[in-house]
Amino acid sequence: DSKPGILDDSDGPRMEVSRGNANDGGIEYGRLPFHRGGRDEFGDEENLAVAIAVNDVDSTFIPSAIQYDPDKKPPIYQNRRFRLYMCSGFVLLIMITLAVSFAVSRNVGSTSNSNNIQSSLRTDSPTFSPTLSPTTANFQGIIGEISKLTDVALFNDINTPQGKAFKWIHDDDPRQLSARDEFLLQRYALVVMYYSLQENGPWATCGEEDNSHQNSTLCNGRKRIFPSGEGKKDKAIYEEMPDEVKWLSAEHECNWFGVYCDLDDSVVIIEIIDNNLVGTLPRELSTLTFLEYFRISFNGLRGPLPAWFSEYRQLRDIELQYNEFTGPIPEAIYDRADFERINLGGNMLSGTISTRIGELINLKGFFLHENAFSETIPTEIGLLSPDTLAFTRWHKNTFSGTLPTEIGNLNKLREFWFFNMGLSGNIPTEIGLLYDVEFLRLESNKFSGKIPEEIYNNVRLTNLYLSNNFLTGTLSSNVKKLVDIKEISMKTNFLTGPIPDDFSNLNSLDMLWLHYNNFKGPVPSSVCTLTFLSLTDLHADCLKGGNLPARNECTCCTVCCESIPGGLCYLMN
Repeated sequence: DSKPGILDDSDGPRMEVSRGNANDGGIEYGRLPFHRGGRDEFGDEENLAVAIAVNDVDSTFIPSAIQYDPDKKPPIYQNRRFRLYMCSGFVLLIMITLAVSFAVSRNVGSTSNSNNIQSSLRTDSPTFSPTLSPTTANFQGIIGEISKLTDVALFNDINTPQGKAFKWIHDDDPRQLSARDEFLLQRYALVVMYYSLQENGPWATCGEEDNSHQNSTLCNGRKRIFPSGEGKKDKAIYEEMPDEVKWLSAEHECNWFGVYCDLDDSVVIIEIIDNNLVGTLPRELSTLTFLEYFRISFNGLRGPLPAWFSEYRQLRDIELQYNEFTGPIPEAIYDRADFERINLGGNMLSGTISTRIGELINLKGFFLHENAFSETIPTEIGLLSPDTLAFTRWHKNTFSGTLPTEIGNLNKLREFWFFNMGLSGNIPTEIGLLYDVEFLRLESNKFSGKIPEEIYNNVRLTNLYLSNNFLTGTLSSNVKKLVDIKEISMKTNFLTGPIPDDFSNLNSLDMLWLHYNNFKGPVPSSVCTLTFLSLTDLHADCLKGGNLPARNECTCCTVCCESIPGGLCYLMN
């Protein structure tokens, strides 16, 4: 018996794969040592004072006392030291008088300026606390420091994220930092980010409004580990993160959910995944000059990609996949050769890929998939970190032209996903130079011609997808060289000739899709023996189509398809 079933045309890996994506610790992506919490909460072990044992007997030499007769002391006005002290005191008094006069005049001017700012705050923003004291030195100092990052007009308006952050820092922050605090701007920048990314309401977890924890300072956070498939709509897998610290709490900002600092309390990692962060990234974040990892994926970030990412001196990892960014990749991104991972997949980016792509010479992961990039792939792709690049995904864009032969230079690649991109022409023979490649996905393009023999030189392949193209010719017996292969899909092409029995040498093979081709002859019985080992998913054109006989008789296929164009496929018992 057989029962009809519509065959799913998606050829994606059926196993969960996050190779090189966010939160996949992976072989290539270690983490720097970091800690949670500022020095005032936990201290710094490296700077602790150490008690030193002291002997009871001090061996230091002390000279003998000399008898002193006070009657022999000369009058004090004749004492040279007294006269010196009097002169010095008179000069010091004059200097103090002048300094006080100058400070008073400066204070009058500063108070006038601060009153102007506060007057504007009262006019534009009546919700400011009446306890605000603009004439204090600390208020003036905070204004001076924040104005280094933010235009006064922005933090002068309580309706802007900057205005809300300024008010919180000065009025509501339990820490009440002074203008001289070395972490004032760091804390302010994070608060601006918090208010900037609330266009769709409160964050899903660990925002100021989060009441999920019995402790008002804490929250029950979560982190999306990786998608079960490829897209944003796929079912997510989360890691629960209990006892996190809410944003805008009294704790040091290094304690806040998703924020990690180095031992000097400088922010080095921001990682907030799938948490309803909606809005545009504020320019103030550029003050976090020690930032190394910026991971805000699966959220709703909008607008163009910030060109100021290139200004970070330490930034190595940008993971902004599955947001709503638009426009091209800024040319400034290519100014930094130190990036190790850039993930921009699943946005609405457009335009062309710059020929400067070859300047990113230290990348280990580069992901541009599921956007609207167009035109040809630059040949400079061959300069893209040839000694380090291990993972790259460009699929589901609207490119045109051919696959550049220069890809053969990327011989450290383990994952190469270039499917559904509109590419045409022959598959270049240089594809056989990717000696470390494990996942090779070229399906759903417009490739024509024969499958190059060189592709079988990639003996570490575990997954090979060439389906839904216009490939012709026969299958080579060299397929037996792919001894680690687990999945092969060559469906929906124009391949001819017999199905080689060399597939029977592939003892790890789990999936083999050969249907919708022009193969002649039966599926070899030697291939069927694999169904007793690892092969659980075997498709072929093993049903007659109308008056046409079956192209490939098969006694072991799990799915048989009709031997006519557009024929149905049936699940076999």
